[in-house]
Amino acid sequence: PGSLDALQSQSPVRPHWKIRPQFGLDVDAPFAEGDQCETLTVVVLRQKESILSDAITELPSGLRIEVQKFAEVEERLRAYIVAGRLQGWITAKSRNKKLHIRKTQTGSGDLKLSDIKVGGVYEVISLVMVREGEALDTPLVAELTRGVVVHIVELGSKSSQRVRVRSEAVQGWITVVSFKGQALLGSSEARAHTTDG
Repeated sequence: PGSLDALQSQSPVRPHWKIRPQFGLDVDAPFAEGDQCETLTVVVLRQKESILSDAITELPSGLRIEVQKFAEVEERLRAYIVAGRLQGWITAKSRNKKLHIRKTQTGSGDLKLSDIKVGGVYEVISLVMVREGEALDTPLVAELTRGVVVHIVELGSKSSQRVRVRSEAVQGWITVVSFKGQALLGSSEARAHTTDG
């Protein structure tokens, strides 16, 4: 039998991030690098680890994000995250131990490419960009955040991951699966209120 360290190094399971006790925060954070998470509050996305670095934008509560890495800054747990085309640093856990993000559960309702049909109704579960055309270099029309319901109008001719959708406020082309394979749309209860024809 090898040492515990050796066994842990061989384990395929990522260890949860441990906040160092030198800061007085001796509770494990319930997420790990690479986890899919969502914001619990409005958080400021910044360019660098420091909370004094330039702000990029504010991320709304309920936005799905992917955590890339962590850093400890002034007794805070900072996380470098990706949300759609946005990326930068946010506070994952504050000095008073308040969590600003939580790990999301992989839901069975997440969209599969094989489920996509014209007329289908889905709910945005992560930030998506709406463009005028199917190609990714066409002009940006809008951003749709978590919770927006969209109707699929047309399937892409060049990529099964591109579809034309319409919502109450906008119409255009979006990507339904991220470059890492994460579904950006999920099943919507609104389907129960739709009829054929």
